[in-house]
Parts: sequence; C-alpha cells; structure tokens
Amino acid sequence: MQDGVARFTVSIPPELLSTFDAVSATKGYASRSEALRDAMRDYLLAHEWPDGSEEVVSTLTLLRDAGDAAPGQMEGASTVSSLCVPAGDSAILEVRVLRGRRDAVGALADSILSGPGVRFGRMVSLNAHVRV
Repeated sequence: MQDGVARFTVSIPPELLSTFDAVSATKGYASRSEALRDAMRDYLLAHEWPDGSEEVVSTLTLLRDAGDAAPGQMEGASTVSSLCVPAGDSAILEVRVLRGRRDAVGALADSILSGPGVRFGRMVSLNAHVRV
C-alpha cells in the first residue's frame, strides 16, 4: 500500500453515483473519496458490535404525537437525558440519550419506537472503544 491508502474499484449504477456525488457536493466534500470514507465510517459505527453486553451511549430521535408517553428504562438500559420540542400539528420532536448494555439499549429503543403515536424514529449508538 503506497501512501497509506488502499485503492479499489466499485461497480455502482450511474444514477446512484450521480445522486451520491450531488449530495456529497452539497455537503461540501472536496472529493468522492472523502465522502465515501465518511459513509463507510458511519456504516461501521452502526454495525460494529462484538456482543450485546458492551456498554453503549445512544441517541434516539423520534417524531411522535403529543401526549403519548414512552418508557424511560428497562433492565440494563435507561434514558439519561431527553429533549422535547413542539413540531407542529400536535407532534413532538424528541431526542433521548440512552445508556446501558447494547442489547438492552436496543430493546428499549425498539419498545419506544414501536409504541403508540410514534411516527418516525432512528437510533445512533457509539461504544466506548470506537476504532474508525
């Protein structure tokens, strides 16, 4: 490997590459390589979990109906902080910080996201030993 980088070839449908390039340019990436490296890091952070007992800190972002409450904890995981902001037409944008064992945090997030009145949600988790 010269200059500390690996080069590889990827086959991608032209319309996917065109969209990727357009979004990358909008976000200010200087090159396709920079954008692809960030996309790969994001993918690895979302999928690199050796086992379910590892401690994680996660954000859970959801859009839900106002007035619908969701659980704040379960064995092995808890909500350590939350922020709720009115989002129009009786909706709430809620951001929670969850902490605990990865499997328990995932189960807590699933129970919140599948709860009544939740319109959309996404979780992002980080462990204490990120290597990307």
